[in-house]
Amino acid sequence: MEWVFANRLYNVRSNADLFVSRPGGFDNYPLPKYILIYEEGSFQKKHLYKCLGAKLKTQQEMEDMGYNNPLGAYIIYALGDEFRIPRSNIKKLIETRPPKNNRVKYDYSPMLVTGNELGQYIKPTQKQADPLKIGRPLRVGTLFSGIGAFEEALKQLKVPHQIKFACDNGEIDLVLLDNPKERKIYLDLNRRVRKLDAKEKDKLNHYKNIINQRVEEIRDHCYHLPTKEQRTKFVNDLYRQYEGERRNYVRESYLANYDIEPNDFHPDIRFMRGDDYVGQVDILVGGSPCQSFSTYGKKQGLEDARGTLFYDYARIIQESQPKVFIYENVAAIKSNDNGHTWETMLSVWDSLGYKIFPEVLNAVDYDHPQLRRRVFIVGIRTDICKTKYQFPAKKELTKKSSDFLEKGPIPLKYYLGKGGFTWITTYEKHKRRSRVNQDIIGCQTANQQDNWIGDFRIEHPRPEHYADSRIFIGKYDFQDGKGMVDAVGRKLTPRECLRLMGFSDKFRIVVDDHQAYHQSGNSIVVPVLKEIILTLIPYLKDNA
Repeated sequence: MEWVFANRLYNVRSNADLFVSRPGGFDNYPLPKYILIYEEGSFQKKHLYKCLGAKLKTQQEMEDMGYNNPLGAYIIYALGDEFRIPRSNIKKLIETRPPKNNRVKYDYSPMLVTGNELGQYIKPTQKQADPLKIGRPLRVGTLFSGIGAFEEALKQLKVPHQIKFACDNGEIDLVLLDNPKERKIYLDLNRRVRKLDAKEKDKLNHYKNIINQRVEEIRDHCYHLPTKEQRTKFVNDLYRQYEGERRNYVRESYLANYDIEPNDFHPDIRFMRGDDYVGQVDILVGGSPCQSFSTYGKKQGLEDARGTLFYDYARIIQESQPKVFIYENVAAIKSNDNGHTWETMLSVWDSLGYKIFPEVLNAVDYDHPQLRRRVFIVGIRTDICKTKYQFPAKKELTKKSSDFLEKGPIPLKYYLGKGGFTWITTYEKHKRRSRVNQDIIGCQTANQQDNWIGDFRIEHPRPEHYADSRIFIGKYDFQDGKGMVDAVGRKLTPRECLRLMGFSDKFRIVVDDHQAYHQSGNSIVVPVLKEIILTLIPYLKDNA
């Protein structure tokens, strides 16, 4: 017979009235993460298996997963809520030897079932197709790609996919001014943009007009180059000419983690042609810097956004015609420039032939302990949008930030001196710009951990902390009844920051700490994207 795995076995326990003491009923609880199985007659032989979702398993598949006797009898532990109790108790639960009479008396009692007995609880069903498969690899394009949060989400969901293109200039400002003196003046004015007087603003705008004119000339030149390879080479040479050997750290991180043809990673969206990929992209994902628009109420569609990077984002959509796109940005974009920016963006998207569904989502509402509100726009091409799109439902928060911390001694370089410790533990200094030991962290930012801004950890000192003069031993109340005791403060590590954005430890960090913090803070929370992907699969299938 075929076996039913994961939540079906969980339901076996539920139907056997083994959850009667649980408030709220079985349906209010998430699927278990693991199943602990004892072999009948040999309680010392125990296996802890990951749940693979609610789908039927054949005998061969059960054997392939290591079940010694797929048709035998098993005592089944579905470890779900058990993972909310301390880890030490879970270890005890797994390692404790049952009494000799084979009756296991725990709060979560197991149930002995056989393959034949499963039929008493579950009606036979046909094997269902994997809902995440669309008939072929999902074809993906990303703009302002960053470190590939969407690509990471696909990996974690095990969705077969092919990256058709990615694009990110690594925040290298391409200053198309040939005179070195003018370049220096422009960079200085741009750095002080918020403090300029009227005369300096005019000078900055003069240089910007020159640069914008050059951009249009280069864009036109790129469009007339016959191949994608020639265009990519031309733009790379352009960056080397004007920006020397400045490294695109984002590109380095992206290429270290994802498979993509070299000519399909574009250094500048302004000089990229979307029609190179027409008919080749199922879904396009990304954001763009928040910029105001110079035109007011002209209703010229895409031309209303000309001169902004959003224009090029929308242009690539128009030229490549993906089935679906996802746009992400800060929630404040809706009120930027008194709402005119948002109004123009919606008008532009509508002119491209897509039905638009906007929503502000917070990562904490998708079982991820970070307060990160972002506006997401899902655009579905009108010819395939037969039903109104619904954003994923909110999920119960079951995780804490401490679940994402690295185990083992943290390198000493992440610990703070006196100034840092005093800052993060003194409200009058940080005024909520720093947070300590929070179960739910604040929004990660590009400048996190610099100048003691962001989320930090306060810990009990280790002997090596006392021995290192760079580390300050302060006082802190851990709220454990012991009052003020010795304590040390530290930054989150780059790996911890990535985990708190939802990236797995398989993601390779190939840049220095400063860049890693910056890239993590600029990314999108992966669990939110995973939930959105699951809701979009019906629109991405070949027959959609």
